[in-house]
Amino acid sequence: MIAAADVMVSAWVLAAAVAWPAAAQRPDAEPEDDLSGSRVYLDETARYLMEGVRDARDSALSEIESYTALVRERRSVEASLLVRDRPVLRFESATRVRWSKDGPTVLRVLGSRMALGGQRLKSRQPEGIAARFAADPLLDPFGLFIVSGFGSESRKSWFVPSVTPLDDDAERFYQFRSGDTISVSLADGRSVQAVGVTASPRFRDLGLVFAVMWIEPETFGVVRAIYRPAKPMESEMSFRLGRDWDGGVGLVVAGGAVEGVRARPSPEPSLIDRIVNYGYEALTPRMEVGVSVVVDYTLWNFRYWLPRRAGFARYGHAGDELDAEYSGVVTVQELHDWDFEIEEVSTYDATAAGPGPTAEELVRAWREEGDTVEVNDASEPDSGTVVITPRDWRALAASDLLPPSIWEEREIGVYAGELEETGRLLDSIGIAGAPADTDSARIDRGTGPWSFDPPFLAPDLLRYNPVEGLSAGTRLLRGFPWGWGALTVRAATRRAEPNIDFSLEHGRSSPRVRFSLYHTLREAGGGVAGRRPERLEPGADSSWYYVARGAALQLLPSRDERFWTSLRLFSEKTTTLHGDTRTRTGADVYWRPWWGGFTGRRVNGGADVSLHGMFGDFPSVRFSVMGGLVIPLPAGLSAALEAGGANIWGDPAPEEVWRLGGSGDWLRGYPFVVLRGSQVWRSRAELQRKISLLAVSVFHDWASVDGSSLQSAGVGISIFNGLLRADLGRPLSPWHQTDGAGPHAPGWQGHLRAFAPF
Repeated sequence: MIAAADVMVSAWVLAAAVAWPAAAQRPDAEPEDDLSGSRVYLDETARYLMEGVRDARDSALSEIESYTALVRERRSVEASLLVRDRPVLRFESATRVRWSKDGPTVLRVLGSRMALGGQRLKSRQPEGIAARFAADPLLDPFGLFIVSGFGSESRKSWFVPSVTPLDDDAERFYQFRSGDTISVSLADGRSVQAVGVTASPRFRDLGLVFAVMWIEPETFGVVRAIYRPAKPMESEMSFRLGRDWDGGVGLVVAGGAVEGVRARPSPEPSLIDRIVNYGYEALTPRMEVGVSVVVDYTLWNFRYWLPRRAGFARYGHAGDELDAEYSGVVTVQELHDWDFEIEEVSTYDATAAGPGPTAEELVRAWREEGDTVEVNDASEPDSGTVVITPRDWRALAASDLLPPSIWEEREIGVYAGELEETGRLLDSIGIAGAPADTDSARIDRGTGPWSFDPPFLAPDLLRYNPVEGLSAGTRLLRGFPWGWGALTVRAATRRAEPNIDFSLEHGRSSPRVRFSLYHTLREAGGGVAGRRPERLEPGADSSWYYVARGAALQLLPSRDERFWTSLRLFSEKTTTLHGDTRTRTGADVYWRPWWGGFTGRRVNGGADVSLHGMFGDFPSVRFSVMGGLVIPLPAGLSAALEAGGANIWGDPAPEEVWRLGGSGDWLRGYPFVVLRGSQVWRSRAELQRKISLLAVSVFHDWASVDGSSLQSAGVGISIFNGLLRADLGRPLSPWHQTDGAGPHAPGWQGHLRAFAPF
């Protein structure tokens, strides 16, 4: 479980803006073309700064022999699952780093703590990621883009663009232009002026980036850089298992070679790796991962620009089937940053007192009794990393040097504006024109070329219900620079009529617009956009289903949005399984916010609101609202409250009235459908006690449908704040089933549910 949580995630972002005074800009000249006939520099200022920064990096930074710094790192991972944002992982560390060009990097862990699902655990990599991968000052800012894993393999997990804007051959792949000017304050109180240079990739490819760099024109130092890959990561991701049987898992991203430029090689996958990745691709829904990165530098000793801070923000988006139905998507967001506090820098200056201590001498000086010393990645005599770690990990967790958790700062708004600003700056960068000697088809490379999910080999498209029996879906997907196109076809064993959905979506990192044509089986009594049938409903009744044919236009949030808000306009014809037909036009609105609660020490709550209106046959308006609240109590207890209601006004069709039962969503302790009606009121109250990663609770549910009330009580157990939940409930009074049978005596009912609110 620890490995799976850590693999899902791993690093990134902050934000900002800077540039250089207009008086310092050189007069624009007619830009020269590159050899292929495509403009590279849109103004002479951009050319002057980019050529200068490459020369400065190759000369001044090569004088650094070694440096020592205190690195503070922190990470957080949260999952937004249907009705709630759930904290998954938090990590903080403080490490002293001594980087040397001619010897191994030495790390001394000064503090480290990790919590998974709210449970404090010992980290298997207490020094974190930053101290290993970001210590080399000779790396340009684009060498700090890391995809991590868990265990020993996390040391080998990485992704670096094949061609960065600072590479010598970058002109073949980027177009540059200068931007505005701003003043940047340094740590010693001085301020410098820097100019922003935007690098636009010539095509979408994981080997390239969208980037803005702010360059100081006197020293040609990069003061700040923000960037993201030129396309989201999708099918390029694969997992690699550790070879030392320590449970390690690494996430490898294949950027590929770009126009003949050899990508950094990754290890050849083993047979076990291939089997694991085949299972991963078959058992998980389509996933998209996006990332933004910011790196800040500081001027040390008035001479060297060394890393001061790096930040990452990454989102993972899964479960969206790119169709006309509302999709209960899962969004995982990770925030990751680290600070460098430079303590000492040694250079190759001939007047210096002499070389600094060797790695062996430094280990002897830094090591204390009881410490463990581990040597990693020492493939060559002067390479590798030496990690010194105290044995008492609980003492490390109490260190005063540790930074505050991102969750604690985020709840008071530290991250909010900075993340949004970085995203807006990068969203404004477009794709540059391709060189004249490049095939125009290259522009589409990596935007998601044709992909095909064959029947039965795409488990996320399998389902079973009494109308279809077992049905299997197949999907044809095409990526474009502007968005996606998808054709989904589903065939069933009991129903000859297939389900067909064709959708086009515009927008990638911004709010999206999706147009769909569909012919699909729907479940009655559902939610805002016509509830997609559940994956497995062996006890369902055929009267719960009807067929919908029509067209829809959906306005959807960006894929990294935590608060889901959507609008859907539709025109359709529906037919019950008995042959009754209705023609309607209407709209759906859906809103799902959740606030607070990452630390577990603050009140947190949210809502689930939907509005569905239509005219034509059986005109009606459906409205539902649910509110939830979690209140921390002493002794590890917490109270969970939920209340809401739903109503239908007008003349609803029989298949559209609310149905109430023990699905685990609305009323536990009863069969799936107990009552049906137009007006529903409900509430539930729980008292929970956390035990490690589990929460044990006692609950009471109440619901009223058109004046008929039901109550139940029981016990439940959940994992990861409701990620998976099992309940055992008992009705508190006799009840009548909807088939007209007489009263039934109370009995215990079991319920299993994923993504419960508590």
